[in-house]
Amino acid sequence: MLDVWPIVPIQIDGDGAQATLLECGGADNIIAALEHHDRVCYINLNRFRTSLSDRVTAAMQKPFPALTDLHIQSWDMQRVPMIPEAFLGGSVPRLRLCIIGGVRFPGIWKLLSTANHLVILHLKAIPHSTYISPEGMATLLSGMPNLEQLYLRLLKNLCRASRHPPPSTWKHVVLPALTRFLFFGDSEYIEDLCSRIDTPLLGDFLISFYDRRDDGPQILDFLNRTKLREAHDQGPMKRFMHYTGPW
Repeated sequence: MLDVWPIVPIQIDGDGAQATLLECGGADNIIAALEHHDRVCYINLNRFRTSLSDRVTAAMQKPFPALTDLHIQSWDMQRVPMIPEAFLGGSVPRLRLCIIGGVRFPGIWKLLSTANHLVILHLKAIPHSTYISPEGMATLLSGMPNLEQLYLRLLKNLCRASRHPPPSTWKHVVLPALTRFLFFGDSEYIEDLCSRIDTPLLGDFLISFYDRRDDGPQILDFLNRTKLREAHDQGPMKRFMHYTGPW
């Protein structure tokens, strides 16, 4: 059917449609739409079960040059879906929104390193098999100058970060557009990450720890650097919200 349509952008939205997809052959329609990979600009596969996501992601191992919005999140706690390393051809140069959660995706960091126009990045329930160090995360974020919103939710005990700050010669990675930063995970990880980044426009900073209920020195220094930059620039007062304990 798509072959007779005019050449227009394609949006694929499978959010919460599990029953309909199984009963009405909707998965086949989605896979047919994915065949037009040069026209797909929006993909939402939220709440897909592994039995369905395996078929769909297998059809997505090619470049999607028009893709700007990607949302893939599984709620299948019994069998976590695996995203192949060839997903999206390993490159998403036009991606602006990326929300990924509840999946195993060994190639995620390589893929995100090509997403130089990201504005919103949400990574939820990152498994241990796809660990990235705070230094690696800072380096990855340095290639996202347009990033405005960052949400990291790590699984418990994912952190393998050093308890020591980077050397004095370390040049902080500046995230010039970031206004909102949410973090849920181990305190050591966010301590290490905060020691490596500057966020001059940050407006909201929400953090929640598994393992303690106070701010560490690197977090406080991070906030102080941001406030000092604010005072120097004579910008508006920023609003920082700090939570400890589970959200």
